This record gives sequence, structure tokens and C-alpha cells, in this order.
Amino acid sequence: MPQTEATRRAVRRDGQICLWCFYVLGKITHTKVGHHIFGRRFYDKEELIIALCPSCHDKVHQGLISRDDLINKVVRPYIWEGRDLTPKEFG
Repeated sequence: MPQTEATRRAVRRDGQICLWCFYVLGKITHTKVGHHIFGRRFYDKEELIIALCPSCHDKVHQGLISRDDLINKVVRPYIWEGRDLTPKEFG
């Protein structure tokens, strides 16, 4: 599936670094460098996408990294900084 504009903006926002393992994505154009935390179908918003390298993105979809793990390690620091990244239904 091709990257959406929201995904491209989110990866740039995150400094083109995987927020899980800190791998430098650089100029990777692979489609699996952004992850929609709450699914792409209804929440294709930059605020709900995080940069993940292809390896970590695959681990998320294999269940080796859970959504809760992503929220606790990656999303909560944004919330502590006052950035609300959670859709109202999940808040």
C-alpha cells in the first residue's frame, strides 16, 4: 500500500528515525516506515502515525510489539509534552 501524505509528514516530523529501535531511516522510500497507531482506515492523520523502520513495523503486525507497548514507549512522551495524539474514542 502506498504511503499517504499524512504518513510522509509524520515520518519527517519524527526526524526519519524509527521511534522504537532508533534506526535512522534516512531516505528509505519503503512503504513500511510509518505506522497508523489506531489503523489507517479511519485515522489517517499525521498525529496518529509514528515512524517505524520496516523491521519494527513488521513486528507490530506480527504481534511482537503491541499497541500498548507503542503507546507506553512512544506515544505517552508526546502526551506528557501536552500533545494529545489519541482520538476521542480512545481517550
